[in-house]
Amino acid sequence: MAAQLTQAGTITREQTFLPIRRFSVAASTNVVKGDVLYIDTNGNANKSTTATDFDYVTKVVALGSADNSSGIAKAIDVPCAVRNHFVTVVAGGDIKSGQRVKAGGTGKEGEVVASLGTSADANREVGIYWAKEGGTIAKGTDTPWLETFTDTENWSQADAKDNDIIEVQLF
Repeated sequence: MAAQLTQAGTITREQTFLPIRRFSVAASTNVVKGDVLYIDTNGNANKSTTATDFDYVTKVVALGSADNSSGIAKAIDVPCAVRNHFVTVVAGGDIKSGQRVKAGGTGKEGEVVASLGTSADANREVGIYWAKEGGTIAKGTDTPWLETFTDTENWSQADAKDNDIIEVQLF
């Protein structure tokens, strides 16, 4: 059986002193596990984008899915990882290990992209990209039912590419 990679929206380091919070989902919003969200002034979770004006607003990552596409605000809620959690998200482009990340733009809603360090980006940053899952799986030539896993560190500090599942420490 092949090993499965970690899904987006997974806490990667157990930190029992950090809470998981639940937030109401905004009206007409479909949240997918692993989405980067911002909490608006009414306390509702919305998908984050670079176009979203969410300076100085709480940014979180969805730990579950919640489809409120046809509902009103506060009809359902979603569990979220909050500040200081190490959590997996989807990279919306090339990101260097150790680089700060911000919410993705059009077509990359709910994902993260590299922050350019500008003053406009500074308040839209979500966290720091640390690592991505690594390793290779090979089938035996004489015994194809056997698989071996070569671990290149469970979470390598390699640069991320578009659509990689990456580990981010939330701000």
